[in-house]
Amino acid sequence: MKNIFQLGIKLWKSFRLIFLIAIVFSYAMFQGGFVSWFLFYSFLPFALYALYLVFVPLQSFSVQRRLSKWEYYAHDDITVTIQVKRNHSFPLLFIIVEDVVSPLMQEKVIDNKNKRIIYLGFKKECSYQYEIRNLPRGEHVFPSVRIMTGDLLGMIEKESVIKRKETILVFPSYQEFVNLPASRILEQGKLLMGGHAQRETTTIVGIREYQPGDRFSWINWKASAKRAGMVTKEFEHRTSTDVVIVLDSTPTAIFERMVSFTASLGQNLLYQGIQIGFIAVNEDPVSMPIQGGESSRQQLFYHLAKIQPNVSKDFDRVIGEEQLLMRKRAAFMLVTSQLSESLIEAARNWSVRRCPVILFVLETEQGFASSSQASLKLMAKSYGILVIFIHEGQFSAGLMEVN
Repeated sequence: MKNIFQLGIKLWKSFRLIFLIAIVFSYAMFQGGFVSWFLFYSFLPFALYALYLVFVPLQSFSVQRRLSKWEYYAHDDITVTIQVKRNHSFPLLFIIVEDVVSPLMQEKVIDNKNKRIIYLGFKKECSYQYEIRNLPRGEHVFPSVRIMTGDLLGMIEKESVIKRKETILVFPSYQEFVNLPASRILEQGKLLMGGHAQRETTTIVGIREYQPGDRFSWINWKASAKRAGMVTKEFEHRTSTDVVIVLDSTPTAIFERMVSFTASLGQNLLYQGIQIGFIAVNEDPVSMPIQGGESSRQQLFYHLAKIQPNVSKDFDRVIGEEQLLMRKRAAFMLVTSQLSESLIEAARNWSVRRCPVILFVLETEQGFASSSQASLKLMAKSYGILVIFIHEGQFSAGLMEVN
């Protein structure tokens, strides 16, 4: 049906041109004189070119798209090269070539130069370049290239869309923390957690001398009677150095900064030899198993490149209902933009299970935490939860405050 419709358009345009040529010729025949014949012969080349253009197949064009690099991070710049070839040399006065991009990417194209007029003539091949600045994070598609041409009088317009789909994945930007005190952060989380979690009494590995602060229930009375001194039971220490990073995916104005901080945190934890997992709950839940090495980094950045803030529920409800979190035994690092009492209560469940919990709270403005946030931080500390405020543009400074 589509081919029949296109054929009908070609026939109608051809008929219109022939009819116009006939009118001008008739005028010259009946009117006579130099002016009328000059008008006919001046119009004839343009009309014949337009008539021939009707039957020139733009489908004979082939297109190649080349990108300046293969790995992209947010805020990078790239150069795109479009090369157009054809298999005939019929003269075309001009062609308009447009590399079709998404509306979000179109905003980043310098001077809208992805659309260009090229005066082709007899050439079989041509190319041009354009730049995309400040790439946004996410998955972006270049679906096709559009080629258009026409005659000088505007009677004939032709267009062909050449499918040339390419997809690029733009990873979040990240910062290198030269002196990230990862071990210090985990140690403080364990120290806070240790005073409030229940000691596991099922695995006794030995006895030791009584120390101030030991619980009354830990005293081994039989061994104390034999030694004539107080001794206590020594339990197996089961805290893990593995880390699970949990990202708050609720909509917020600073979500991109949260993603960038999560990427920076994961990158630097892996660099220090700590195995990490990653969980984000949105329309497409993401769960990355705990592992280390370059493969773990690639998985983390892949998930962070595609994640979107599309969770309608509050973060405290999400982490309270997510069963994947309850099955993992590791230190939990939560990245969020809102510190609330309900969030602290939800995170308390992990502290009770002897899982260190560190809350990273990214603030929208520079400066110290407000009085309400400071009181919430004290509340979290009383539950064995470490809270670290990260101010805008000061990722490293917020983490170094732990020392």
